[in-house]
Amino acid sequence: MEKSIAAHWLALQSHFVNHTQHYIKAIIHSTELVTRRRNRIGHLKISIGKAQGSLESSDSLLRRDTASNELSTHWLSLEQHFAHHAEQVARFGTANRSSVRRMWKTQANEHGEPLSDFEREALIERHCELFGIWPR
Repeated sequence: MEKSIAAHWLALQSHFVNHTQHYIKAIIHSTELVTRRRNRIGHLKISIGKAQGSLESSDSLLRRDTASNELSTHWLSLEQHFAHHAEQVARFGTANRSSVRRMWKTQANEHGEPLSDFEREALIERHCELFGIWPR
């Protein structure tokens, strides 16, 4: 028994030595994927921050009456819409395919609590992002 384990271990080491390039490439690829995901999350956080800043500036424009009230109202409405959408995208932005399927099937978030209206909309956004279609 000991001999077969040692032989197996030797074969495994030999395989690794002979295929080092393959493993290094896989590790580098995984690192790049993680880096890209972190960058994407960072960009989302920046976008949410900018959207919130724009909302505050549009809100102050409305209060100061420096712009046409009707035009300001439209811009404010658009900014609120996109800020809300950015928050939805960020809510389940890191959820993988299986967890999105599970949450949709159970109608519960990652903590097992029933989905709020906001979470339900955010989960639909993530489902569309991952699968290209609305959940059924």
